[in-house]
Amino acid sequence: MPDIRIASRPFAEQVAFFRRKVSVPTGGWWDLQRADHAHGFMVAGAFKLDLLDDLRSIVQGAIDSGMPLREFRKAFDEIVTRHGWAYKGGRNWRTRVIYETNVRQSYNAGRWQQLTSPAMSAARPYLQYRHNDKGTSRMPRPLHVSWDGLVLRNDDPWWRTHAPMNGWGCKCGIRALSPDDLKALGKDGPDTAPNDGSYAWTAPDGGQHEVPNGVDPGFDFNAGEEARSLSAARRFGERVMDLPPAWRERALEDARRRADDWHADAGDMIDAMLRGAPRGDAAVGMLLPGTARALEERGLAPTSALMLVRALDAQALQSVAGESIGFALRDLPARMPQPDVVLLDAIAHELVYAWRVEDGYRRARWRMGDGGNVLVGLDTVPASVLRLASGQLLVGSVP
Repeated sequence: MPDIRIASRPFAEQVAFFRRKVSVPTGGWWDLQRADHAHGFMVAGAFKLDLLDDLRSIVQGAIDSGMPLREFRKAFDEIVTRHGWAYKGGRNWRTRVIYETNVRQSYNAGRWQQLTSPAMSAARPYLQYRHNDKGTSRMPRPLHVSWDGLVLRNDDPWWRTHAPMNGWGCKCGIRALSPDDLKALGKDGPDTAPNDGSYAWTAPDGGQHEVPNGVDPGFDFNAGEEARSLSAARRFGERVMDLPPAWRERALEDARRRADDWHADAGDMIDAMLRGAPRGDAAVGMLLPGTARALEERGLAPTSALMLVRALDAQALQSVAGESIGFALRDLPARMPQPDVVLLDAIAHELVYAWRVEDGYRRARWRMGDGGNVLVGLDTVPASVLRLASGQLLVGSVP
């Protein structure tokens, strides 16, 4: 059998999709669910951070360089030997699942971003489902075959649950079409999205789910769309807080290390807010590992690890502080991983992050709540204000 090489020519959107993921220790494959995989990287059973780092590095190498499965397996064997990892399942099956799912999903997510960009959507607003482009499937799924050639607008809700990949080993894809392309296919317009029904499925955690027929459990999400979804990011932040404390600390430490990648587009989103975007949020950070632990010890752990800036709040801050606030807001993603001081105001249920600046401390106040911790204040204050604050010191010290 020829070796498998999914993407011999990786592209920027594919690489960026994977780089912005946060590594999450897990015990089983269902510890991250559906759209969580658009924001987190996991290998079931890999809960030691150094092991997860090494596994991630070879997946990243496969994405960056188009490494074939044969070479991936050699690197995998070396990692397993070095860490003494007793993983479940046969070696060939396990390596194929890790390799194909991560490389193919990053490819699909990157392609979705390319094919639904404003310029592409204007010229080619339709997407066509393509079953198993390379013709390598030995046992094609009947419904995937039935979807071959289906043409829908790129904003049709069907793509939210049926954009490839649609199951373990699924090799389906999509391509963008113009109105002229539709005419060449003999179509006057897009097709009607099929309704193939659904089936009930019980997850390993006991949760009950309705899954579209033809889609494997856990694959009924659109990786490319969810990677840019704030609602998905909020759910991921909640999932991180639900992890066992030691695993959560490791995930939050990885989020701090990868802040530049994970929040690479936050500055653009904040710029859009300040130009008058009517609504929307920008994720600008995650809780610090020690902060999350300290809050839990005090019985005040928030439901989500995500730190958010809302459009209306950003605009309100700008109306008070003027245009200069824009720089401070755009600077938040870079500042959040390394605050000089973190205080807890238990009365207001707020976290205060502060950084030394020339004329004192830049202070960001975050109200803890469901779905994320929201910025409610951003200003510059003298050290004396921080010393007199009613908060409990969680990180650093105030001279």
